[in-house]
Amino acid sequence: MAGNKKAYDFVVDRIYYKIINHTEAAVINETDTWGAESYSGDVTIPGEVSYEGINFKVTAIGKSAFSECTGLTQVIIPDSVTSIGDWAFTRCTGLKQVNIPNGVTSIGNEAFSHCTGLTRVNISDSVTSIGGWAFWGCTSLAQVICKAAIPPHVKRGNFSVKNLLFVPKESLYAYLSHKHWSKFKRILPIE
Repeated sequence: MAGNKKAYDFVVDRIYYKIINHTEAAVINETDTWGAESYSGDVTIPGEVSYEGINFKVTAIGKSAFSECTGLTQVIIPDSVTSIGDWAFTRCTGLKQVNIPNGVTSIGNEAFSHCTGLTRVNISDSVTSIGGWAFWGCTSLAQVICKAAIPPHVKRGNFSVKNLLFVPKESLYAYLSHKHWSKFKRILPIE
């Protein structure tokens, strides 16, 4: 019967959560597998959620949490989230724009890969690392805004060379001379 065990600990407002510790929880999908398509439409992840009288700070979007949710059109991520797991939003073809909020320090491998509807990504200044192929296959992605003064560590295969990148004015040279960030078609200062 181990195969029938649910992956989540609780559900609040149609969002599935796994308890990380006595004060934190992560967003996951219903089965913790690919293609569950648990989510659709607009989803707002709260910064804190209550379950059985205990308040949990939502600090992570787990591995494959929204993977292959083709009906997902928008997701609002709270500042409480510090990490976005591997494959978290992979193949979410209906997702158009993503704002990575303050608080997120790491974006996992293939986190947004193959989000073919994604046209714009805003990356906050708190992000320090972006996993391999995180934005690979985002064929409609035209604009990336990265507010980090120090270019985040990135693994290869993240962005297409046709993308336009906006960065802090004082960091322009750092991005232009960076091994991976310099591959953007154009890099311009945020005005």
